[in-house]
Amino acid sequence: RQQRGTAKFGWFPFNFEHMRMPELNNLYDTKLRNHLRRVLNADPSGRTIIVLMGDHGPRGQCDDTNPGLWLVVGREVLRRNPGLASTLRANRGNLLTMLDV
Repeated sequence: RQQRGTAKFGWFPFNFEHMRMPELNNLYDTKLRNHLRRVLNADPSGRTIIVLMGDHGPRGQCDDTNPGLWLVVGREVLRRNPGLASTLRANRGNLLTMLDV
């Protein structure tokens, strides 16, 4: 049962065989994007924040030592925090890691 005003936290490890079957990466990307949209749309208050963290990237490349970090932030959170919104816009497309936060 959902309690109003109660903060929630979820941890969902995704273990895709991306290194053994790279041809499936686009399928995973599409499914994850659709799932994130469903999660955001299920929160009419717009107060959802989703943090996606990578454990590693292709071995020997930049992501191997600097795994990615992505933030998906609800509209109400952005409206109430214009500084956050501008910071996220300024960093769109940049490689951020857990070490940067």
